[in-house]
Amino acid sequence: MTNTEISSIIANCLSIDSNAAEAYQRLADAADDPQLRDFWNQMAGEETTHIDYWKTLAALANRSSLPQVFDEPATVLDELTHLADKSRTLLEEPIENLGLKDAFILAYRLEFFMLHPAFETLFHALRSSTSNKSPEDEYEEHVDRFIAMLSIYDHLTPEFQLISETLKRLWKENKKLAHQAMKDPLTGLFNRRGFLQISEQLLYVARRGRNTICLLMIDIDDFKAINDSLGHLQGDSVLKGVADRLVGAIRASDVVARFGGEEFVVLLFATGSESIAALAEKIRNTVSGDEFDGNRVTVSVGASNCIVPTDVDRDLRHLIRTADRRMYLAKAAGKNRVVRSD
Repeated sequence: MTNTEISSIIANCLSIDSNAAEAYQRLADAADDPQLRDFWNQMAGEETTHIDYWKTLAALANRSSLPQVFDEPATVLDELTHLADKSRTLLEEPIENLGLKDAFILAYRLEFFMLHPAFETLFHALRSSTSNKSPEDEYEEHVDRFIAMLSIYDHLTPEFQLISETLKRLWKENKKLAHQAMKDPLTGLFNRRGFLQISEQLLYVARRGRNTICLLMIDIDDFKAINDSLGHLQGDSVLKGVADRLVGAIRASDVVARFGGEEFVVLLFATGSESIAALAEKIRNTVSGDEFDGNRVTVSVGASNCIVPTDVDRDLRHLIRTADRRMYLAKAAGKNRVVRSD
């Protein structure tokens, strides 16, 4: 996905939200009912918040600071361009003269445009790129507020109930699909794809802040023996247990993922070599210090780091290769240990 494509995708998301904000403000200005006026004003204000999010992402995209998040960006761009054009066309209607039913149907069409899966994909994949409240949470609250107001007037027409059900179902389906694409179903951690997408954006952040990045590759020792002797269900239980302990051992700013099989990976910002060593040992001790369903489990850890990434894709691949090699050195040295250098 080229920088031009992601910039254009974000520009269309911004356009759709901007058109919705204008429409809601016009509905608010024309409303005689104080309750409706307050509602439309609130919807317009929330769209303004969404606009700020897209502007932040647009600025990052213009600096080539966003990772690839779409498998078919050209298709996504075509679809969003079409929706942006349609939302702009809605503004040409005499919004101020619409009755209550038609006003809500107009709003539903605008909200429907914003339920394109690209919105949720961007919310989910790029949520760490901004310091504001999660846009995913804000949109969900926005949709819920719209549905709640519809329910007040659903006696006017059965269409309102159908609209409510459709919006809620689409939002849930989009969230589910976005999460499934990036999450490991067994452990609930990021999968390899999700980790690579999230890690790319964190390396862009590190480059802007001149931070040191550390990557830990973690492999469960003798996992095949657990599966062979105790069965795959017990093996799954161990994987979930290790995942839970890893989440408990890292900081909120770090990223942990199941990289494949019995292998996990952690990406973190570090302040120096001592903090890297301390965290790696903490993770090893956290996992190795307990038993899982009566079985003592240990892990081997390989650590790598880089200072101020210069080429994000290249440096991330280098971090992964180096940590993976050192993890195998830890295995060869007797397992249940951390290796930080070759």
